[in-house]
Formats: sequence, C-alpha cells, structure tokens
Amino acid sequence: MKTLKIAVLLSGSGTTMQNLIERIREGKLNAQIVLAVADRANTRGLERAKEAGIPTELVPREQCATLAEFSERIFGHCRHFQADLVVMGGFLRLIQVPSDFENKVINIHPSLLPSFPGLHTHQQALDAGVKFHGATVHFVTAELDHGPIIAQAAVPSLGQ
Repeated sequence: MKTLKIAVLLSGSGTTMQNLIERIREGKLNAQIVLAVADRANTRGLERAKEAGIPTELVPREQCATLAEFSERIFGHCRHFQADLVVMGGFLRLIQVPSDFENKVINIHPSLLPSFPGLHTHQQALDAGVKFHGATVHFVTAELDHGPIIAQAAVPSLGQ
C-alpha cells in the first residue's frame, strides 16, 4: 500500500499536525507529513514541524496581493513536495483550491456542518442553545465550510 504524502496547513499551535505525527509513529496511519505551511511566523506549529523533521514554509497572507496569489504560493509548495493530500489543521484563512488539488484538500471544522460555518463556532453553538455540538471533516470547495462531508462526531453541548 502506498504511503500517503500529506501537507498540513496551520495558523497556530499545530495540534492537528501533532496528532497526525503521533498516529503515523504508532503505525495507525500509513502516511508521511512532507510539508507544514503556516500563514504566520513564530507559531508553535512550525516549531513542532521542525522538531519532527518536517520541512516548513511560511506564506503570510499580507505579503500576497490577492487570494489567488496566496493560494498559488501555498499550492506551489504542496506540488514541490508532491503532496497527495492537504490537511487544513487549524488554518484560519480562505484559500482557492486549484483544479489539480480538487478532492485532495480536507478541513477539520469545529462544528456539525452545515451548522455554524466560519469562525467562533463554539460561541455560535452556545448562543443558539444547541444540545449537541461537534466536529466535521470535509472536502474544501469554493464555498466556505460547505464541501462534501467525510465524517462527523457529536458531543453534548456543555452550555446546556
């Protein structure tokens, strides 16, 4: 079985990437993280990647004139490292998925989509008074947090 080459996009602490690293080390995931891309310098996620021997790239959004340029720089790095899958693990920016990466980019979103897309999902759930909240893994498409759902898990809302 072919080892899946993963690029991880991150904006902060890199806990999703760390979980992937641990599952790979345990032999529970036949994959290799070939790249970590951050949109912010000095993140814990970049430190974790370096500690694990994973190549890193920094692509600050504010250094790109357009969303298209930002996205192309990110996916240029993913192409260079021959990533089979791109995981948005706590990546807090919009991107445009190029055609050669369609159905190869997944996001881990902290709500039960289609409820509470975007940011501040936990507060949105508390404000709405829902009895259950959760997480969704979905493919990334042009519409924010509306791609095909891969998996979901629900937990009781602690605000109830």
